[in-house]
Amino acid sequence: TFVGGGAQSGIGTQLVMELSDTISGVITESQTGIYSMQNFYLEQGAMERIAEDTDRLNLRYFDVLFSRENMYRIEVGDGREGCSEAGYYLCAAVLIFLMLWGINGSIFLIERDEALTKILASSGMGVGIQMAGKVFAYLCLMMVSFFGISGFLILFSALTGFGIQELEKIIDMIRFAVAVLPVICCVAAMQCFLYSIVSSLTEGLLLNFIGTVGLGYLSGCFYPTYFFPQSVQTLAEFLPTGIAMKYLTQILCGFPTIEKMGLLLLYAGLFLGMAVMVKKRKMER
Repeated sequence: TFVGGGAQSGIGTQLVMELSDTISGVITESQTGIYSMQNFYLEQGAMERIAEDTDRLNLRYFDVLFSRENMYRIEVGDGREGCSEAGYYLCAAVLIFLMLWGINGSIFLIERDEALTKILASSGMGVGIQMAGKVFAYLCLMMVSFFGISGFLILFSALTGFGIQELEKIIDMIRFAVAVLPVICCVAAMQCFLYSIVSSLTEGLLLNFIGTVGLGYLSGCFYPTYFFPQSVQTLAEFLPTGIAMKYLTQILCGFPTIEKMGLLLLYAGLFLGMAVMVKKRKMER
């Protein structure tokens, strides 16, 4: 007889309760099978074999139920795409750095008035061309900073031997740094859109910080997504930051990334298009 706790019981008690339910079902079904066999023998008048065959059936049940290779199945689902813990959080650090780096670009991207935009538009340079040029300049600025820091870290790793198992060779580090380009494009376009909907530096910095923390949390940058409910995990798969995080871990572990790369570039184009729409809307006021 097993007596368990109520709603406040811990994970250990819950596991024991699940195990006891399983054992109860096994005992009931095997007992039913043995009794059915004995009743059949009694109806057929085979009393001389009932004791021997009952023992044989019991042993048969033991062999089936307690065979070690059939008692359990191991499934590893840690949400890290097979990466090491250090590799996973390296990808998270890269994504968080790129998103927080937008604080530096706030002065460049936030416009308090649309006078210059209107002058350029009246001279034949449309809002789309202006926005594309701004994003391209901001993207170049992000790339210079990112590759500068990456170069320093690669040099530091080469001199000290400090690193992670997925990036043991210098060529692997360089390949990973170059592969971050689609993420940089997506983040740059997203920040350009976010800064286009605000008109003051304070609003922009606050929006960037809250967006970084919120999206980073939901996308598994602080905790792997398997810590969250299934609904949050499903949401993370559609967020641009969730796709970026998945892309980085797949790059690190050598998995195909064409689909995720396409989604990142699609999001970049979508953010750029929305930024242009917002800018046109502001010019009409």
